[in-house]
Amino acid sequence: MEKLFIIGNGFDLYHELPSTYWNFKMFLQYVRNPIVIGNTKYSTFISTHSMSNEERARHNFHDALTKYIEADELWSNFEHALGNLDYYSVRDNNDEHLVSTYSEEFKDRDNHGYQVVIEDELKFYKSISLHLHEWIKMLNLVHIKSVLNLQNENSIYITFNYTNTLQRLYNISGKRISHIHGDVASSNLVCGHGDCNISVVNNSEDYNDFREREADEHIQNYFNSTYKDTRQIILKNSYLWNQLGHIREIHVMGHSLSPVDLAYFQHVHSLTHHNTPTWFFTYYHDDEISSHMQTLIRLGIPVTSISPVKMESYLK
Repeated sequence: MEKLFIIGNGFDLYHELPSTYWNFKMFLQYVRNPIVIGNTKYSTFISTHSMSNEERARHNFHDALTKYIEADELWSNFEHALGNLDYYSVRDNNDEHLVSTYSEEFKDRDNHGYQVVIEDELKFYKSISLHLHEWIKMLNLVHIKSVLNLQNENSIYITFNYTNTLQRLYNISGKRISHIHGDVASSNLVCGHGDCNISVVNNSEDYNDFREREADEHIQNYFNSTYKDTRQIILKNSYLWNQLGHIREIHVMGHSLSPVDLAYFQHVHSLTHHNTPTWFFTYYHDDEISSHMQTLIRLGIPVTSISPVKMESYLK
């Protein structure tokens, strides 16, 4: 293989697929069918009196997700925002369940009430993959057209998207596509923040009440469970990396080069640098050129090997 295409969400957006996390929010709150999700006006809303069980579950998930995570950040930078859950508010909003052991109101159940409530407040994270999967199945039904010239027998594709756009629009064989974070056929989609250093639980001597420590352990479990372990994902994809030995061109299409995913780009560079491949990257706004250039340079890619291009340069 001589060409590697690395595909991000900007690729799907270029094909007018409503695949931003704001669209995910709309799906959770309002959308019933693929016709509506393709309509940016979202003129069809779900009445709370006529919800199906699935729709109610999505509504409840949305409400739990936005209770302790700042909404503007969540729907603009979903994965990063998962690592910014306000755990101080989680504690404070539920401390009424931390009944003093000296109170006449104290019951045996109060030994566990606070911890159980904290755990319940954060259990939404277990449903992230489920609701993403429901959304992607719907996105894959939205009508879009192929407009780019991508098919090449000497190319392989790494996509960060869960959608099947490459297969259904460009008839690219699944054997040449690696969905690095899973796809609609996966039972578990990878989604998470990139901060492995979040520490909530203090040393045991800092706790005067075992209930507070156990509650903090539930909060810590949330952060650990929503962490995207790129190192482990890289180790699990040895077959993919073994195909990169002869790559001469790397085309980064529609990827924001977000920090949470840079480990993959660093790994690709480490496996291909001996060939001095040219790195092409697409951009939407002109001010992205400098930031993307600097990001790739920090990964060790020579500036002479980096070339910004518009997505239109791939038109048929």
